[in-house]
Amino acid sequence: MDNLINGIKDIINTFDDNIDLFISFAALLISFCALIWNIVRDLIINKPKLKIEVVYGGLLPIKGSFKAEFIPESEGYDVNPELKGLLFTIVNVGKEAIVINVIGGNYKFLDVLFKRSKKHLNIVFKELPIKIKPYEVFSKFNNNSGVLIDELKNDKISCFWVQDIENKKWKISKRKMLKLIKEVKNI
Repeated sequence: MDNLINGIKDIINTFDDNIDLFISFAALLISFCALIWNIVRDLIINKPKLKIEVVYGGLLPIKGSFKAEFIPESEGYDVNPELKGLLFTIVNVGKEAIVINVIGGNYKFLDVLFKRSKKHLNIVFKELPIKIKPYEVFSKFNNNSGVLIDELKNDKISCFWVQDIENKKWKISKRKMLKLIKEVKNI
């Protein structure tokens, strides 16, 4: 029992002698944790993110109104061919506002390699550039997309993308792009 009491006294004396060292070590540990948290928060959690979707369909006029509703081709409604086109939808799912500068696409690598086409295509909308706030949606229908639809039918476009003013590009997912090409080829 005396050994136990002497051991506890030694620990207390050691702690009293090195209290400055223990406090500085605890402060270092807390500072390091705060630094790691700030890096994770800024680079991973608050990272700007866009969700992009491109859908082929048409505008179905609403009776008694000058408005129309977009109907995807997959729903099978009979829509006037002049009112068919691509609907570009961009959703800011990040926590910061993003200014969209360009909407475009890339041609397939082999077409570019053999100089059958350019590397990029730009889709012009008069609303661009536009600032999209967090959780805000930008949707734009492009019914002058005959060339785009022909390029999609001929399997020449590899992806669509959106570019912000900092030249960061967000691409449509491959799954969504393959679904779009399949829908366009079925017409």
